Amino acid sequence: MAHDAPPSPELDDRTIETAIALDIDPFAEDHLLWIARSAQNDAELPPGWHRCTLADLSEGYANPALGVERPDHPRAEEFRVLVAQERRRTAARAHRPHPEQPRKRARTGNASGGGGGGDENATSRMGKTLHVDARIAAMEASHRIALKGAQRKVAELERRLIEREEAWENERMEAEARTHRVVVEAEERSRVGLEDERRAMRDTIRRAVERERKVAAEEATRAVKTSLRSVKAAEAEDARRRELEAGGGAQQDARLRAGGA
Repeated sequence: MAHDAPPSPELDDRTIETAIALDIDPFAEDHLLWIARSAQNDAELPPGWHRCTLADLSEGYANPALGVERPDHPRAEEFRVLVAQERRRTAARAHRPHPEQPRKRARTGNASGGGGGGDENATSRMGKTLHVDARIAAMEASHRIALKGAQRKVAELERRLIEREEAWENERMEAEARTHRVVVEAEERSRVGLEDERRAMRDTIRRAVERERKVAAEEATRAVKTSLRSVKAAEAEDARRRELEAGGGAQQDARLRAGGA
């Protein structure tokens, strides 16, 4: 009689994983699974503790104030003590005879084929077979949990890889944008600098032209003034000459009149 049935729906991988962490055989000790479920669902975390993802991408617990991270529940030792107590209590109850049933004497089988001994041996062999099957099922469940954990780690690594690639792409785009912005700003500064140089050159040329115009105007003014002075001097000289000529003619007429008399 093989025990090949899959675990019941309530015996999920998380319950099996918690049971194994508490040293409970999830198939051979199903009467202790309530402790595993209590640990994973009902157990209140101590102050300062919270669930987290460990460095190996598995689920665990952390206390930032203490700087501690651990894969098992912070109260795991309490649950292990409870598991040991339940084991002792169950073992004691299994060895205690029922009060309403008389204690049976052990029957010893003989070589001639005592039926009682054969039944006990068959029962023992069947129990051992069931126990081995349960252990195999527990190992398969443990391996399945490890496989799922590895799959979760791979998925988490792929997700982080995608996030890093997206972050690198964003950084690359930001770097290109910064480079483009720097180039545009440099071109703008260069253009502004050229405009300032052109403006300064135009101002210099305009001031030089204005100075030349001013100098030319001053020279023209001086030339005009000099010409006016020359003209006035010539006019004055001509007027004196006419006056002299007029005065000399009058004297000659007077001398002529005096000689005729």
